[in-house]
Amino acid sequence: MADSDREHEGSLTGDKPNRKDLRTPRVLVLAAPGSGSGKTLVSLGLIAALRQAGTRVVAAKTGPDYIDTAFLGRAAGTMAVNLDPWSMDRHRLARIATRAASGHDLLLVEGVMGLF
Repeated sequence: MADSDREHEGSLTGDKPNRKDLRTPRVLVLAAPGSGSGKTLVSLGLIAALRQAGTRVVAAKTGPDYIDTAFLGRAAGTMAVNLDPWSMDRHRLARIATRAASGHDLLLVEGVMGLF
């Protein structure tokens, strides 16, 4: 694990984030009207390009898709999260997204089939 990853790993482990990291995160949502449109492929490429440019990016996937979430996390170099509006209320979704984004420059959310 790179030093920059260690510096931010506490954001998903329950450690309290630094006060400066409690700002509203920058969020980019990639969405399309249906499955099979290439959202995951585009997300993976964008994450790789952003990381190469020095951006600290963390990823999230909407809905109960844990396989793509694992791919997104691997590309980002940090654990990705699921944001499932069917099983989580909006306050929980906001807490999960804010905690995931803590210590990162961008939260990239891959939406699916209208769930974004």
